[in-house]
Order: sequence, then structure tokens, then C-alpha cells
Amino acid sequence: MRIIQTLPLLAIKVWKFALPDIIIFLYVDECVEATIRLMHSDWAGPVNIGSDEMVSINQLARMVMDISGKKCQYKTYTGPS
Repeated sequence: MRIIQTLPLLAIKVWKFALPDIIIFLYVDECVEATIRLMHSDWAGPVNIGSDEMVSINQLARMVMDISGKKCQYKTYTGPS
């Protein structure tokens, strides 16, 4: 997202490529720890090491605008899935 470079009255484009358009955040140190624990275990199946907190693409765009202090319009586009 190029919110920092956007002038206040311009709109930004927010692309999403899958439905539902949900992102799961995970801290790098949590990912590393989960990977190490998984490697030392006997588990052989698929595993989700993500967070329980899910954020939509639109929520992410609003968070970035809040953090940057920019208030601009955005339009969501759906790309190929």
C-alpha cells in the first residue's frame, strides 16, 4: 500500500487476491518458535501456526491510514485468485 506517498485527496488502490480477503498476522519470533517445536515433534500432518486474530484487507488499509496519519479514500479491487 502506498498510503504514505498519497496526497490527502487522492484515492489508493487496495488489491485482494482471494476470498475471503482475510489476513492472519504472526510475529516472526512466534513463527520461528512454532517451526522449531514442530520440527522436534512427531507431528506429520498439516498445521496452522497463525494467530486467532483475523484482519480483512479493508481493515488493514484503515490501520495503515491510522498509523500514518493520512486520511484518504481507497478502492478495493479483486485480482485473479
